[in-house]
Amino acid sequence: MSDQPNLPWSDLVKVSATELLLLTGGEHLDKPDAQSWVTLATKPKTGDLRDWNLAALPVHKGNQYLPNFIEGVLDTVLDEDSYNSLQCMYRAASLGPDNPQYTHSKELAKILGPDGKRLRAAYRDSEGIARLNCCYVDIDYYDLGLSPGNVIGQIYDLQNEGKMPPPSYLKDSGQGLWAVWLLGIEPRSYEEHKAQWRAIQAQLHCMFSNAGSDPQSSSDLARLTRITGSKNTKCDRRANMVIFARDNEGQPIRYRLNELAESLGCRIAKRVKTDPLIKLAKSAKSVKGQIHRWKWDELRFWSLVEKIRKRIPEGSRNAHCFIIGAILRHRHEVPAILDEEIHAAADRLFRRMAQSKERSERYTLAMVIKEIQAAAKGKKRGSKIPARKIANRLKLTTHEAEMLRDLHQTTSKGTWPPAQGQPEMAPRMDRAYRKSVILKWMVSKGFQVLPPSRELAEIIRDQLGMKVSHETINQYRKELKPPQPPPEMIQATIAFTDPAAPQETKGTESQNS
Repeated sequence: MSDQPNLPWSDLVKVSATELLLLTGGEHLDKPDAQSWVTLATKPKTGDLRDWNLAALPVHKGNQYLPNFIEGVLDTVLDEDSYNSLQCMYRAASLGPDNPQYTHSKELAKILGPDGKRLRAAYRDSEGIARLNCCYVDIDYYDLGLSPGNVIGQIYDLQNEGKMPPPSYLKDSGQGLWAVWLLGIEPRSYEEHKAQWRAIQAQLHCMFSNAGSDPQSSSDLARLTRITGSKNTKCDRRANMVIFARDNEGQPIRYRLNELAESLGCRIAKRVKTDPLIKLAKSAKSVKGQIHRWKWDELRFWSLVEKIRKRIPEGSRNAHCFIIGAILRHRHEVPAILDEEIHAAADRLFRRMAQSKERSERYTLAMVIKEIQAAAKGKKRGSKIPARKIANRLKLTTHEAEMLRDLHQTTSKGTWPPAQGQPEMAPRMDRAYRKSVILKWMVSKGFQVLPPSRELAEIIRDQLGMKVSHETINQYRKELKPPQPPPEMIQATIAFTDPAAPQETKGTESQNS
């Protein structure tokens, strides 16, 4: 524990565990066995984000881990910039080569829990929230030249005016001020709960925007906050807190999500049930779109492997097996057909794989089949795989992405982007540009009238490499013909001759001249 005893609002003894105990609160009401993990983190001293020291605390094991174990864990990080997540995650991270960013390698990795095992690595993602523990507002009052007293006075005023319920506690992070509204032990969070939470956060940000509310902090579900009692090295002060509002039993006050939203005037109306027939029609349309999407993805995959790359180097063979397995998973629902397609794809892929002569263990066809089956039939593997993930797994270069886009042109915008870190693709030739190219070419060749449109479409495809329908060619030909002026605008000149007038001959005209 640090030698600095002066925390102006709270005692130093076990102050670091106080906030985590308030946030986690206990077991789920509806699902007491559901897992909940709080992320702990220490800021890297090197400036490299990969050096974050992360670990996960299993707060669902309250009787085994809380509160003494949490205090023992936090005791090792109080003298540096250290943080904890405000919400709970539904799992910890699994260590391994697939997610090296979650590994922990410093103090937190050496701590053993009551079960004798070291702390798990931390998983922190807004999509992986298991429980919503609180709503909050992070007020950087110093950016506007204000003091903490100005902010606390504004909180009192908003309470007295009935615009805001009292926060459960206030927290001084060393420079800024946090106001936190603890939530009741809510059931596992769903999308509607997250939408309600974001609406509350937006309302709180609006209320305190004139005092320096941080907009990024207000919308981040996976936000970290400084551990109470830890040292803020920027200002050489320690984070501390004070309980602001208590209930009739003397405990920090807690709110239900709906109650807090209603008191702030930002409750979201429940969704109206959709007509089953309309829902069925939308579902059928979505399924049809997905079928076409995976059909195009399969064509792109084999074009990449067999036409562009032609060989699969070592180090990327597992990625290729995973991608084709995920594609086949969505392409074929009948088990017998899926098995047949897996073996055909494995044989086709195996012929393209480079084999190292230096290794004693060779990559066999059976291994390829096994890896494709894991992605195609595994419980969760390959079930959600967007185009960006495909590109990252296959390490798609910008040139390869552009070639695939040109080889498999679709009417939709769906294509594979370059892998993360690669330059963006050059824009595709739009319709207006293609039209101008075809029109100029038709004029230069004298094809305004002949040959027939269907025959001309084939010529354009062969010579320009562009697909165009015969109906479009007919429209282009109409535009190439010069427009005829309307009849009333035509001015005709008619020469009248007078029979009584003498007729001049050519000889007379020449003599006069």
